[in-house]
Amino acid sequence: IGFQVFQIIIIFLVNTLLYMSSLSYLAFTLCRISLIGKKHGSLVTWISTVNLKIFIGITLFISVLFNFETFLEFRVNFYYYDQGFPIVFKKIPGFEHSKSILPKITMSLSMVRNLTYSLVLVILQLIVDICLVRKLKNTLTNRMTDGKSEKQKESMKMKSEQTIKRAILMVVLNTSLNLFVK
Repeated sequence: IGFQVFQIIIIFLVNTLLYMSSLSYLAFTLCRISLIGKKHGSLVTWISTVNLKIFIGITLFISVLFNFETFLEFRVNFYYYDQGFPIVFKKIPGFEHSKSILPKITMSLSMVRNLTYSLVLVILQLIVDICLVRKLKNTLTNRMTDGKSEKQKESMKMKSEQTIKRAILMVVLNTSLNLFVK
């Protein structure tokens, strides 16, 4: 019984850390955007100036909030030896015919968690990465037009094109990996 409780806690902690990791990636990308160029939106400015302890507290709160349903989804398996340990709440015999509202709430919360983690965070990361690449491209283009000789401009143009291609490749690889893993 103690090992099953330990497994439920580990599942909760792993999911919480995954959420925190995704939110930290978003914040890190927004901080990188703040280092490129001069005009920034209020979100980018706020993220780049927020205290690290406050940021960790906010991401921890959001992550725990989204993963709290783990404690509702899994139960310690006392009786059903043919089922897994710990047992998923919806696999308990008689679950389909239950009049209780708890199974419906648990399934709804699980669906919201899975959608936000699998779809919404990946789309947000893709959007922020695309904004980063656009901002980088604009900054490199502006840097090339500053009074330089033609030879220097041509050299900088080739370097900036390679940089943009590498950045786009990294965005494609990161998004593909996120979709594949999640």
